[in-house]
Amino acid sequence: MAFLPPLTAISSWTMACWSSWGWSRLEVLVQGNNRLKFVQVILAKLLDLRYVGFKNSSLIKLPLYDYIDLGKKEEQYERSWLSTNQLKFLSHNVWCHYLQQWYAPSARRRLDCLLNAIAQNGYDVVMIQELFLLRIGPFAITRNLEYFVARMRMMGYTLGADPRASLPFWGQNSGLCTFSRVDLVGKTESQSFLHTAERVCVKGFVRTDVKLSNDRTLTIVNTHMDSKAKKPRLTTSQAFQIKEHVLDRLYRNDPTQTVAVVVAGDFNVCSRKTKDLGEAYADLQKIFMPLVDVFGPSLSGGDSKPTRRPTRKLLGWYARSRAHCFSA
Repeated sequence: MAFLPPLTAISSWTMACWSSWGWSRLEVLVQGNNRLKFVQVILAKLLDLRYVGFKNSSLIKLPLYDYIDLGKKEEQYERSWLSTNQLKFLSHNVWCHYLQQWYAPSARRRLDCLLNAIAQNGYDVVMIQELFLLRIGPFAITRNLEYFVARMRMMGYTLGADPRASLPFWGQNSGLCTFSRVDLVGKTESQSFLHTAERVCVKGFVRTDVKLSNDRTLTIVNTHMDSKAKKPRLTTSQAFQIKEHVLDRLYRNDPTQTVAVVVAGDFNVCSRKTKDLGEAYADLQKIFMPLVDVFGPSLSGGDSKPTRRPTRKLLGWYARSRAHCFSA
């Protein structure tokens, strides 16, 4: 009886062979055939897709929408933080999941509400989660990111790490964007978590460094951890990766231990014990020491502050606190 390899192994081998040879040949065929070009343009228009070809995701061009007034001068703002050395932060999950349109509706309207709030409050640093890019082979959906980035640029913000760095050939990127009105320094960094149970989205973190008025550098880490807790303590492993790749290196390079760092985002770990008995949050506190969660019980006095509005469940109302901001 002949041995038959599993279907997944055949599929993986086929995709690997096709990736190394087929995509480049197919792109040459498409570019050289006017009919195929016409078909790809029609498909992109009908399905609200952007044709990006078969190139690496980091090389994809993201032109802004035509109706954005690119000639408008960026708004000037008073750099009051220069005298006080205090920054206003906002971390928000915008819930723009392209594969859950039925579950996360009205994305544009919600983004407009957030943009208005940002303009009114004048935040210095804005950390966004779930502002996804979606790639389906040679096509991509980019409308929410393009729109939001264009509006933020008009308000004087600069986008840190490149969101294309985490975009796979099939699926959504990490959805992480860090915007700053403070001058950026050094190289930005985008990393995917080594261990994750997510299948359609990349999970990871982005690092952005900004320059403070006293010549110090503030390191900002924006992260979104797994929401599918299929493996025990998966978020603990992801927190360790942030510690090893960012925090340990910062403290190793600064013998005076005067590191300025903020780690914030959507951790999918509740400090109010609504998902477990608090073990996962206790792990975060230990891993990120000496950083302290500004929304946690140690600083808020008593119970943790809820970072999500109370939700009606079968057994009553409760409020979760999954967004945290660890700082030093």
